[in-house]
Amino acid sequence: MPGKQHQLLAVLPSMKGTVDKLAAETTSTFKNKEHLFTGMLRTLHLFDDEVDDVTEGSEGVPGTVLDKLKYFGRSWAKYVDTLYQIDKTNTRAVSDLHIGGGIIQNVPVTFLMQFDRKLNELRAVLSQIPTHDPKRLWIVDEQAKQVGVYKSAQVKTDKTEKQMQTHVAYPATKEHPAQVETYHKDVKVGEFTTTHWSGMYTSRRKHEVLARLDELQRSIKSSLAKANDIEHDTDRIGNSLFEYVLGEGIGE
Repeated sequence: MPGKQHQLLAVLPSMKGTVDKLAAETTSTFKNKEHLFTGMLRTLHLFDDEVDDVTEGSEGVPGTVLDKLKYFGRSWAKYVDTLYQIDKTNTRAVSDLHIGGGIIQNVPVTFLMQFDRKLNELRAVLSQIPTHDPKRLWIVDEQAKQVGVYKSAQVKTDKTEKQMQTHVAYPATKEHPAQVETYHKDVKVGEFTTTHWSGMYTSRRKHEVLARLDELQRSIKSSLAKANDIEHDTDRIGNSLFEYVLGEGIGE
């Protein structure tokens, strides 16, 4: 009985986990537990005609390689069927993609899934966009040759030099000459004017870029949900493929 494509997608990871575990367990059994596929009967025959043969040891065969392969094969086949049904359904699963005020019609679900991953990669790049130093006031530099260049407001700072200064500590008297002390003083001799330029983004512009990316990813997820609401294909090929390799039927 057909179901929705999203239902197959939901169970696929657990099915893969089951098949992976069974594959590992089956491989380990074949490699390390051959005793599970062997049996033995040991009898003693005495030459005295009046004594019957005596069974001294008996071990039945616990299982066969074929049984083990069939058990693994049934899970493997169901997983392959699910992969096949998903991919076959994807050939006809489409949805409209809404971007801003526009619509891209009939976008394949396979593209939507890949594009969603690509947008995650794009986010890793865009999230690292450097922004202007928030301590400065920035305006677009209309005189710049490149687009996107900003300049800061001019900042003026003093140019100073240390100059020798004198100070009369004690004036001269009839008995003593004046006592003069010397010291250094920072004296303003000029003025620096500093302007900074930046080719970075403003914080607001970076926020707007990431916000549009968020909107696009939400639209992608919405389109994926609609595309995967289609009834999935029910064709099965897993059993026939495994049975071809095995040369035996494996049952359902």
